[in-house]
Amino acid sequence: MLRRGEEIILADVSGVEQWAGERWRRRFDLPDPEAERQRTPRLDVAQAVEISGPPGVVWELIGAPENRPRLDSRCVQGFTVKGTPRGAVGERQCFIHQGRDGTLSSHFIEVVEVVPGQRLVTTPVPGSRSRRTTMVAGSATRSILVVSVTGEAQSWESVGRMTPAVVAQLRAYVDRVKVVIEELGRS
Repeated sequence: MLRRGEEIILADVSGVEQWAGERWRRRFDLPDPEAERQRTPRLDVAQAVEISGPPGVVWELIGAPENRPRLDSRCVQGFTVKGTPRGAVGERQCFIHQGRDGTLSSHFIEVVEVVPGQRLVTTPVPGSRSRRTTMVAGSATRSILVVSVTGEAQSWESVGRMTPAVVAQLRAYVDRVKVVIEELGRS
């Protein structure tokens, strides 16, 4: 409460939110989320590629689950699950993969964030603590495609074991997108 004659001095309050959050956690003995995040083993990898082709064409290719067999040699079919909104948050996509021994398996993802033509965030279904983010940007003739995977792991050892395989899968994916888009541009 101000008394007559006192001035209100506006100051930089950028640290106030952080201070209030820390005080609130201490009051209720809650863990610091940043410290918890650093203690939790996490996988965090990304791959990028520059493509000779406009971002809209790249987005059309990667945004439609029906195109996945063109981008992943293990995928035999991809589709939007009936009853889910296509191209929007809540869309569920199903991919049918064929193993080396010929057996078929299905993999479902759900769109949890989308900025049409620019950014798509998905997570495996049923619930998972991992996310895949796909971003496209560029000019009329050049695009940058960035795909990243983040998620919690059981241990730092498992992060070490998983990282090379996930990096290889992402690299193969972005390289295949580049090949397909650039072949389309030549035809």
